[in-house]
Amino acid sequence: MIGEKELTLDTSVIIEGMIPPKRRDKKRNERIRKFKTANTYMKLLFSGKIIGFIPSAVLVELSAVGTRLTGSKKFGISLAGKIEEICTVLYDEEILDNAIGVSAQYKASGFDNLLLTCAILTNTLLFTDDKKLHNLYDKAKIKSYLLDDLIK
Repeated sequence: MIGEKELTLDTSVIIEGMIPPKRRDKKRNERIRKFKTANTYMKLLFSGKIIGFIPSAVLVELSAVGTRLTGSKKFGISLAGKIEEICTVLYDEEILDNAIGVSAQYKASGFDNLLLTCAILTNTLLFTDDKKLHNLYDKAKIKSYLLDDLIK
């Protein structure tokens, strides 16, 4: 269990915790454990027991991925709206100047640099299901948690 009360949240963790796995294959049990772990954190977020920070681009990603995975445009838009209501959103005008410098320093994708900048500006750690992003945070000497490491 993560002890911190404030987290920068990656889209991957939000999606994992909000959309139960549907595929029935040999990895189903692993995906169910991942869903249950991420869902526990989403419940803490919705109850106000943890505070989530996100760059505004996460809302766009949630709408797209939520729609793609469920086949429901209404679900994707609703998911983005719910997360916008309960998280502290850093909009482009708040982080752009810093994100440009961060991207030049760490040379990651634009989206990953926005998450990194969000964590730097809010002095929070990242919670992700993306190993590449987790490794970028290690390189930047910023603490992060990988969902796979928290699965029971």
